[in-house]
Amino acid sequence: MAQVSIDFNYLKYLLHWAGSQPLGSASNFVPALSDYLYQEAGKGIYHDDVESILVASQRYFLWAKTMFPVEFQEILLSWIMNLKTIPNRKEVIL
Repeated sequence: MAQVSIDFNYLKYLLHWAGSQPLGSASNFVPALSDYLYQEAGKGIYHDDVESILVASQRYFLWAKTMFPVEFQEILLSWIMNLKTIPNRKEVIL
């Protein structure tokens, strides 16, 4: 149960990033989730949190694509699997 609570806290960032846009189109959002998180890094998100948010988001999209294949048909598995990859060019400044 504790993991669900932790994931919920991380997924709040995913929902904030999406705003009113449908998550089934997330692979087309600008900025990308990782870019958004790095923009937010100066506002209290730490590097470890960014990684955890990306991993939780990846688990969410894997679940969503499995449970709602029509609504999430635009989301490619390769996009989901790359969510937890933090680009080398990115730095989180604490």
